[in-house]
Amino acid sequence: MSLVAGLLRPDSGSILFRGTNIAELDDTACARLRSRHFGVVPQRGGLLPYLTAEENVAFAMNLAGVEARKREITAQLDELGVAHRSRHFPREMSGGEAVRVSVAMALASKPELILADEATGELDPATARETMDVIVKRSIDHGVTLLYVTHDVQMADKAERSFTLTDKELRAS
Repeated sequence: MSLVAGLLRPDSGSILFRGTNIAELDDTACARLRSRHFGVVPQRGGLLPYLTAEENVAFAMNLAGVEARKREITAQLDELGVAHRSRHFPREMSGGEAVRVSVAMALASKPELILADEATGELDPATARETMDVIVKRSIDHGVTLLYVTHDVQMADKAERSFTLTDKELRAS
């Protein structure tokens, strides 16, 4: 996932997005591409600790060139069940709440590609399903490609296409 997001460079090969080889971009160009076109939900973290939940979402929107309107930010947080935490800093949230704010950040930027790396791994099963349903619905509603990594078979079953990575071998499931 870090390779696709341009956070790591491949030892060989290429990673193409809209005809651009991400592996050949410098760090600045790669960060610009990621912030404007990708919604990234990291496995852990993702929030800026000195910003509140709503400020984190607004920051992601501004980086993507999307006007950060308060009602849209609130709607994003509300859809994920964390609007009541809008004025809280990450240290004041549970791990699950922080994950859902991170998802709100990724979706609020209106990305062309959503990359979710074990996005629901820290959530209880019911909240994980609800959160993944929001991500999948948004990707379908907006015609956005969703690439996610999961160890949860039920989450994998939501995918149109799935692959299994075992012993360094990738296989279509």
